[in-house]
Amino acid sequence: MKFSCNRKDVLANVKQLAKIAKSNAILKELSGILLQADATNYELSMTATDSMMSLKCINSVAVVSSGSAVVNASLFFELLSQLPNDIVKFDLHTNNVLHIQSGNTKIEIPTLQANGYPKLELKEPQVTAKIKGIVTIARQTVFAVSNKNDNISLECVNIVISNDAIKAMGCDGTRMILNSNRIKNETDISFLIPAYSFQKFASMVEDADEISVGLESKNVVFSKQGFIYSARIVESIYIDVDAILKSTDVEFMAVVDAKKLTEGIQTVTAIGDSRHVNMAFQLGSIALSCIDENGKSSMLINAQVENPTSPNGFYYMSTKLLQSLKIMEGNIKIGLSKYGVLLIQTDTQRYMQVSTKPLLKKIVKKTAKKTKKVKVA
Repeated sequence: MKFSCNRKDVLANVKQLAKIAKSNAILKELSGILLQADATNYELSMTATDSMMSLKCINSVAVVSSGSAVVNASLFFELLSQLPNDIVKFDLHTNNVLHIQSGNTKIEIPTLQANGYPKLELKEPQVTAKIKGIVTIARQTVFAVSNKNDNISLECVNIVISNDAIKAMGCDGTRMILNSNRIKNETDISFLIPAYSFQKFASMVEDADEISVGLESKNVVFSKQGFIYSARIVESIYIDVDAILKSTDVEFMAVVDAKKLTEGIQTVTAIGDSRHVNMAFQLGSIALSCIDENGKSSMLINAQVENPTSPNGFYYMSTKLLQSLKIMEGNIKIGLSKYGVLLIQTDTQRYMQVSTKPLLKKIVKKTAKKTKKVKVA
């Protein structure tokens, strides 16, 4: 294997591949990147996998002779980052040592044989949909997914692509989010992808990138020119988020600026480590309050309120509520059911969160020791 390439072009892809390769993998090959040089098509194909996710990047390079080898991902990325010149030459010798030259810098690193690398068939599915905005979709959905749950589907993002819209849903059992955006498409595709895999992919692309999405066997495949990412999907029944959100009966309604409400919640919960905020609607404002062993705080946020709640209001986990508000902009509609179920709506988002009870730390009160009565004979 012998080829030369532009360092910066290859480095950009190696950076993404290094995110997939496992640095502590038991199988050494999984800590590496499979390099495959093709002298016929003048291409360098680079592949990384952790068995659940796989990424293949293809670069046009000057290939003198074909060949393949596996190089350690983190080492390869570090070397390419430090080399002084843009043009880099690679030459794999018969002793599985890869010779790298960039200007006057010469480096030799050991490699593993390619025949020990897992056999992967990364190819674009025949039926695909084209979408944009992957980064935004992930940012507005992954936060609401459970980190660890007996129901594995709740650790996933549910993607539903139809001929006119793409819907992305997440739920952790106490809250759920549905994001819906209009698209023009001729294919219906739906799948459950682990949130970790989806977020990993989103970190590799830009919002403006047009991505082809399709299903291949038990994997979802995202691709663009010279870039194919595959992730194992979860075969499970997902809760009907859309139906649940539509069936939520709202009795109290308010319209408020998302940024002002966010700042208000951050302010009232700053008194201590309380994770609960109380919300009540009154004419002309939303009343926020928090009580903690360190004290209590309250403030009013200007809002258009159609139907006030009881002054007692409802309690919510502030950390979860803030996560949802930070993905929203401008005026938002907040509805509350008579049981305190909270529903936030924007033009493209619907978010639901159940109410809770504040878990105040018990304040230990010092009590005087009781003196023992002694009978006098």
